[in-house]
Amino acid sequence: MKSKNIILILTIIVIILAAAIAVEAIILNNKNTVNPINNTTTSNTTTVVSISNDSQQSSDSSSSENSIDSNRPKNDPNYKGYNPYHESEVTSDGWNPKEHEVGRDKLNDGSQRIRYDDGYFRIVDKNGYVITYGYGG
Repeated sequence: MKSKNIILILTIIVIILAAAIAVEAIILNNKNTVNPINNTTTSNTTTVVSISNDSQQSSDSSSSENSIDSNRPKNDPNYKGYNPYHESEVTSDGWNPKEHEVGRDKLNDGSQRIRYDDGYFRIVDKNGYVITYGYGG
């Protein structure tokens, strides 16, 4: 009878140890797994490109880019994203707003609501920087 109890207790201890080792292995394995979301690099920079055969037009384009960047609000919580796009800038994923714009509405505070062909909209300030955006409404 004593030997059966000892065997039963030892069996329970072995099962508990095996379960603890399995749980520890799972925890360690999850800590070493590369999270693809955290392993990606995103860029918040936007490049505006203008290709032209006319050198004067090319210099106008670069001065236009400089004025966009020099007037861009920086770390302003009133702008969604804190580093807003200009209404004319192509986004980092290649979406060109000029190709999709269907209309504009002037708002009372001097800003404008720009409507796009897919239901998307942007609210831009008087200088053309995106304050907020969304769909519908």
